[in-house]
Amino acid sequence: RNCKITENGSETLSTTTDIYGGGVYVNGGALENCNIFENHLKNDKGGSLRGAGVYMKAGHILDCEINNNVNNSDSHYSYSFGGGLCVENQATNNVSKVENCYIHDNSSIGYAGGIYVSGGKTINLGAVEILSNICYTCSGHALYF
Repeated sequence: RNCKITENGSETLSTTTDIYGGGVYVNGGALENCNIFENHLKNDKGGSLRGAGVYMKAGHILDCEINNNVNNSDSHYSYSFGGGLCVENQATNNVSKVENCYIHDNSSIGYAGGIYVSGGKTINLGAVEILSNICYTCSGHALYF
């Protein structure tokens, strides 16, 4: 609650490891009134990048700003999901919630500059403004379901 999470991230240059949550990894918890910005994920040897700002399996994000987070790779074998937020609920009964948030100016080289939600999963969005996010090579500049 009431936190600033900035200039964090992970970079791997020698493996095909998947990387999760440059700023925050949420697994059933809550973020409230936080600013999550200028975090990054980078992998130049393959693997996937998931949520440069926030990676969430299940949880609640309330009254937060998620901005200027970057998924980046120079490899044609890397995939990136969600420059701002990546939601991948693992259990069928998990429902993630994002409410009263501003998600802007994030970027991804793969799917969704703003918010990526893995196939068939549930997310409740309420009063969320998604603006000026960029997806460089694939689909869903703002939101990808």
